Amino acid sequence: ALAACVWLRLCWPGAPRSSILVAFLLILASWPAVWGYFQRQPSLFVLAAMALAVFWFQKRQDVPSAIFLAAAAVKPQMVMLLIPWLLLVAVVDRRWRFVTSFAAALALLLAASAWLVPHWIPHWIHASLAYARYPAKISLLAFLFGRPAGLILMLALLAILVLRLRALRSIAADPRALLQSVALVLAVSVGCMPANPWLVFNDLLLVPGILLLLAASETPPLAAALRTL
Repeated sequence: ALAACVWLRLCWPGAPRSSILVAFLLILASWPAVWGYFQRQPSLFVLAAMALAVFWFQKRQDVPSAIFLAAAAVKPQMVMLLIPWLLLVAVVDRRWRFVTSFAAALALLLAASAWLVPHWIPHWIHASLAYARYPAKISLLAFLFGRPAGLILMLALLAILVLRLRALRSIAADPRALLQSVALVLAVSVGCMPANPWLVFNDLLLVPGILLLLAASETPPLAAALRTL
């Protein structure tokens, strides 16, 4: 619910209250969200942390943004593209407080976790490699189109992402361009993350992109929300 509220505020400002309410209820009642509740998925909390990180980043509140982004790193596959992208934007914009705050928050989380569970890092690396080799844990594109074709499509998608992000040169000065880049990064992340029929809760990363499309639609907002969501 928190993630939905944040994305609605960021991506669909000025929408009628009726449209916002419909979109909010449809997000919460969508199959990915319901399956996430049923599975008690930590991904839902990570989604909220990611949304808050982007919200504060757009507001140029670098310390809280960095802290929430570091917290979202507990599910690295969800932020594997978002973290380097926001760090790159921060470096280009010389927002060193964001970079240092993220590094400090992440170091604190790693230190605390190593103190609580010593030697977890090598075990985690081993488990991650085994996870990647598990037949059911392949990227969404590979799951849909097979491994060879899926790998080619994933590389093509990443190439398109790089080209599109290069075209969005005014990220620092244009909050809308920042949101478009974030929505695109999250959408590509969905295609590259491990997927199977039970991991549909990751599709909630598509919410900001859908809301941006609704905001740009010429269809009446409520009808667009019902049709698109």
